Amino acid sequence: MRLLYWPSPPWLYASTGRPTRSRARRAGGTDDRVRLLTPFDPVVWDRRRFELFWGWAYRVGAYTPAPKRKLGYYALPLLWGERVIGWGNVAMLEWRLQAVIGRASGKGIEPALRLRLDAERERFGAFMGASNARWARA
Repeated sequence: MRLLYWPSPPWLYASTGRPTRSRARRAGGTDDRVRLLTPFDPVVWDRRRFELFWGWAYRVGAYTPAPKRKLGYYALPLLWGERVIGWGNVAMLEWRLQAVIGRASGKGIEPALRLRLDAERERFGAFMGASNARWARA
């Protein structure tokens, strides 16, 4: 086989094959959890690949002048199952975790997402040592 043209760098899955929901379940994980990712997570750090995979541009606001920020100062990408669906601007104010959630699609937060956000809020709040946590919508 001869490759004549490759339009962009290739992204390959590990030799174990493409991850699947059934494989995640067999491994004891669930595929519908919500997680806030760091801007330097492997899912996120290649911004061009991120935009190709998820269909929206993510930039770290901390490195952008305030008037040009689109997502906030330190927006954390929001992973729901196998999709990055938005972001959360998280702050600790007087030992209370506060987060503003934004959706790339512009949709609201449906009940299924709300349940998973609540679980992530508790997990993230405990990690940060917050006395309580609350979400708001961007």
